[in-house]
Amino acid sequence: MTKADAQIVMEHILPRKLTLMHRSEAEDAISELVAFWNFLKREYNFRSAGAIATYLAKIGGKFTDWMFDPAKGGMAKSFITSGMQAGFDMTSEEGIAAFQKAYNQQILREEPNNSFLQQLGSLFTGSEREAQETVSSSKSSKEKPKTNTKGFDSQNLGKKSKGKKR
Repeated sequence: MTKADAQIVMEHILPRKLTLMHRSEAEDAISELVAFWNFLKREYNFRSAGAIATYLAKIGGKFTDWMFDPAKGGMAKSFITSGMQAGFDMTSEEGIAAFQKAYNQQILREEPNNSFLQQLGSLFTGSEREAQETVSSSKSSKEKPKTNTKGFDSQNLGKKSKGKKR
C-alpha cells in the first residue's frame, strides 16, 4: 500500500461506505491508524509506512468532517444520516421503518410541480403525448408487424423458419 492508496481509502472509500453514529468514532480512528502504521515502519520496515503515518496525522481534523459529509456518502449512508439528524433511532429496524415512512409521507406532501420526478418529466415535454399516440395506433392495428428474421421465425418460438438457403 502506498500513500496514494491510503489517501483514496481515507478520503473517498471510507466516507462513502461507513456510517458512524458519533463523531468521536472518527476521531479515535486516526490516532489508532497512525500508531498501526508507525508499528509497521518500526517492526517490519515497511517502505511506505512512514509516509502513510505522516499523511494520516495531517488529516486528523479533516477525517471526521469527511465521514459526516453527506456529499461524500452514498445513497444508503445519506438515508441513514438523514434519519439520525431527524432524531430517529437508525440502529433498529423499527427506527429505520419509522423514518422511511416519515420520509415517504414528506415526499407525497411535496408540491407536484417541485418534485424531482415532475422536474425530470418536464425535460421530456411532448414525449408523453407521442408515446400515447404510438400505443393507441399499435392497438388499433389488428395485423402484427412483419419482422425480418434470419434463421428463426419469432412466431414459431425458436423453430427454424423455412426460407431461401444461401
